[in-house]
Amino acid sequence: MATTLAPYGMRPAWHLGGGTIRSIQFEGGIATGYATSLFEGDAVRLVAAGVFNATAAGELTDGVFHRCQYTAANGDIYIGPYWPASTTATNITCWVYIDKQIVYQIQSSGSIAITGRGDVADIVVRYGTL
Repeated sequence: MATTLAPYGMRPAWHLGGGTIRSIQFEGGIATGYATSLFEGDAVRLVAAGVFNATAAGELTDGVFHRCQYTAANGDIYIGPYWPASTTATNITCWVYIDKQIVYQIQSSGSIAITGRGDVADIVVRYGTL
């Protein structure tokens, strides 16, 4: 059966120490108006005191975006795995996987030789839509 190209980012698979995989909560973890969408599984980097941005190609990553919660400008409360670009919000909280002992499942953008499985991966940054 052929593999379907359906990018999902970095999906936590297991913990090297056998522990429970948990994301860490960061209050104010995304700046209001941040102009890039974040999707569950996207690599992120810490850019300022507790604020995360998407990791750009060639940058080191500090974690993997899990989900966020915020109060939208119209007063609605959103909780989920997506930060829409340029959202103006208050009470912003995000959850990020930052544990270096987590092993991730990552879809390849090409074929992988059997000898390359389990290797470290370069990330092709994706900015798509839900």
